[in-house]
Amino acid sequence: MRRRKRIQMKVMMVLGIVALVGPNHLQSLIH
Repeated sequence: MRRRKRIQMKVMMVLGIVALVGPNHLQSLIH
């Protein structure tokens, strides 16, 4: 159960970072 919570927190952090960075930076990272 604790592991799931940790994973959820990590996912939320990643999603937050992605939202802050924006799609332009994501495209540059992919390329």
